[in-house]
Amino acid sequence: MTRILLTGATGFLGRRFLELSPESVRIVRGMGSREVDLRQRFLDPADYAGKIDWVIHFAGLLGTSDARHSQLDLYETNVLGSLRVAEFCQQTSASMLYVSTYVYSNKAAMPTSELEPVEPRNPYTLSKWIAEMVCQSVLEKSDSKLAIARVFNVYGPNQRITSLVPAIIDRVLNEKSIQIIDGSISRDLVYVDDVISALLSLVASSPMATSSDIFNIASGKTTSVAELVSAIQTLAGTRKPVIYSAVGSDDVIKCTLADISKISGYTGWTPETSLMSGLENCINLFSTRSEIH
Repeated sequence: MTRILLTGATGFLGRRFLELSPESVRIVRGMGSREVDLRQRFLDPADYAGKIDWVIHFAGLLGTSDARHSQLDLYETNVLGSLRVAEFCQQTSASMLYVSTYVYSNKAAMPTSELEPVEPRNPYTLSKWIAEMVCQSVLEKSDSKLAIARVFNVYGPNQRITSLVPAIIDRVLNEKSIQIIDGSISRDLVYVDDVISALLSLVASSPMATSSDIFNIASGKTTSVAELVSAIQTLAGTRKPVIYSAVGSDDVIKCTLADISKISGYTGWTPETSLMSGLENCINLFSTRSEIH
């Protein structure tokens, strides 16, 4: 049985991980943001030495759009917090699975492999990339293994409304017209349950040959925003007008498309949820909640 300690257990991915964990996994502890402030401290390693096999580190701030959080909060939580977790793993000899994000250059080849150059384009992605390097530095000469999961555009039920898919669903269901900045932007959308199964495959696999490794987690397919709107309208049974802005931001990455052959070759994992099936699950839950409220 694999013994796991989880940070970010009350977040979008952390909650779903707890819900889908199989009997072969024992959650030693799942911590939410209210239990420990990673900017200040983490757990006492003496209490957990020899008691856990993996720490899965979901916890972190998503960005600076929330007025409650400054860039200092962002870097302290995502970078300093990850340092504390990595040091905890070093002292307990637990392996670490760090859940990162898309950090690649806008000029990366597609499909994008883990070897493509990194070019963070905002404070959030920069904080995640720095945290990757911090974790590698701490654990490279220890007994702990480090797996870094670069998760592309995850979506699914219970995701915050400001994310791409729920934001479009909300407009399709509740507004007279659907306003979109740029329909040509495309994203590699991966369903939340597939992300969780990928993470579980990493902790269940044989030990990595190197002290650390990086794995893309994505669907391996790309969908334009225009195609996404059309698919959601089809599933929702609507034909509302779509209004696109003439020009999108130059700072926005135009297309993401992952090469997922590395994790597939290492663990045998492949995504199983089609885009239409995943969107239907999201719409059904969204509609149910709307009826309740």
